[in-house]
Amino acid sequence: YGRKRADHLLTGLQELRTLQQQARAEARLAETPGFSQYLDEQVNKLQRLALDEIGLKWDGKIIVRESPDGPRVKFVATLASDGPTEIELNEIRFEPYWDTVRIILDAEPKRIQPHQTFVREYLVEIDRSRLEAQKPESLLFSASLAFGKMPFNVSSSIPIWQAPDLKVAFVPGFYFIPPIPALNVDKVVDSRVWKAIITKPPHFYGSVRLQLETPRGMFAGAYLTERPMDKGKISEIVRIPFTVSNLFELGVQPVTLALYADGKRVTADTAIIRVASCQVDDLIKIGFLPDTTGLLEDILRMTGAGFQPITDRSLATADLDMYNVIVIGSGSFRDYPSLRNMKDRLTDYVRHGGSLVLLGQPTDWPESLLPVGFVPGEERISGSDILNRIPGANLLTKPYAVSDNGLFDAMTRKQTVSSAVVSPAENVYVTPSGSTLLSVSRLGDGQVIYCGLPLLEMVAQLNIEAIHLLANLLNY
Repeated sequence: YGRKRADHLLTGLQELRTLQQQARAEARLAETPGFSQYLDEQVNKLQRLALDEIGLKWDGKIIVRESPDGPRVKFVATLASDGPTEIELNEIRFEPYWDTVRIILDAEPKRIQPHQTFVREYLVEIDRSRLEAQKPESLLFSASLAFGKMPFNVSSSIPIWQAPDLKVAFVPGFYFIPPIPALNVDKVVDSRVWKAIITKPPHFYGSVRLQLETPRGMFAGAYLTERPMDKGKISEIVRIPFTVSNLFELGVQPVTLALYADGKRVTADTAIIRVASCQVDDLIKIGFLPDTTGLLEDILRMTGAGFQPITDRSLATADLDMYNVIVIGSGSFRDYPSLRNMKDRLTDYVRHGGSLVLLGQPTDWPESLLPVGFVPGEERISGSDILNRIPGANLLTKPYAVSDNGLFDAMTRKQTVSSAVVSPAENVYVTPSGSTLLSVSRLGDGQVIYCGLPLLEMVAQLNIEAIHLLANLLNY
């Protein structure tokens, strides 16, 4: 203990440093994966232990302040000795990242006796352009110390510029557009708007810059790229108009929106876009109960169909015959108290020619709510487990032919699906247990369609067969 223990630790540290240098000089050891890193970790660990035993307390505070003559850096060096003997302070240096020459701030040797503290401030002038570096140790100050005959260094550093906590995200993160007519010349034929949201902490303010990277054949319209961010606000919506031409390539294409602050890239988001047919008859009016994810509304907007969200009040009192199709999103019943008492109204709606499309529902679905028997469940299956009982079903052929292989391409691994027992029903897709994933129940002049596939999520991945299946459900 005491001085003897400190001497032993320092001797061990010196031997370990010697071994570290020898290992770096030995090519075979230097090429061994992880060996150099292991030695570095052991040296750092033993040095921290030795400094604790010596009682050395080092604190180097770096303070950057503006002045009428430009930025100034103040370095406050604090060295305390709480151990069994004195500590020598030989030199304090500033090590600029832009130069190989160290700047000596203090070269006068000092001896800090046990239980004493040394404090001194040093001012450094730095050009403003140097303060914009993004190096991990842009401001680095170091000191040379000695305990007995054992020299060692301590350092303090901070990065000059730290990225603010900004985020940017496309809303939604996917987009499908109808096919573009074939033209002999490159001519813009479609124009749409994509939204993005910038989020920030309330205390942040200043200007940011947006930069959109588009695939071939997609062109951004006029939008505000340099945007002032006000203090107190936490988000801002960006509307980006864009056009596409017949140069736009088939398949899924990425679109990247990058956010810059102080001329530096802070964050970015990448969304996907593709050409896909999802034509819904202009005469069809769609009412929908939003799903819990909000995907249903985003997707309906891309179809170009006439749609309207249904409130709980209109569900109970409005004329439902104004809608050709009513889509009930996953989990929406939790936000619609009136839905539990709607069996008679929904039965009349379907009997008189309405189409009720029910997406996958959780297992706490209320009983006796639909004009058909419906008991939802959950199963873990892959796409290869799904059986097609009616390959020529209208749901899979009109107006678009849906390929089973293409539809289930993404379901290579087992995942949870919302299978159900629907009675009476014509089951199109079924699971190995016999539960349905796609069915039609005819009632009077209308029908109840159930789809327990993760259809909205598949559309969000721009699975073209899922997009076609959605169009078939809405046009049925």
